[in-house]
Amino acid sequence: MYFNTVLLLRAVSRLGPYLSAYDYCSTGTHEEDAHTKSLLGNIIDIAHQVGKFDETLMFAGGDANVSRVSFVR
Repeated sequence: MYFNTVLLLRAVSRLGPYLSAYDYCSTGTHEEDAHTKSLLGNIIDIAHQVGKFDETLMFAGGDANVSRVSFVR
């Protein structure tokens, strides 16, 4: 479970610029849109701080192919 959480935080961290640029705050009022953007910014900031997972190291070494296959399954 910890691994999945760290992996998800890393994905959010890497996608932060795209998530911030996406316009999905167009259905509510200006205050609601600003609040949603603020919450998203908080999530991205947390992901930057906590999601320090380096995926390049996971598939390095002698058993890299075995790791890849077992990860995909």
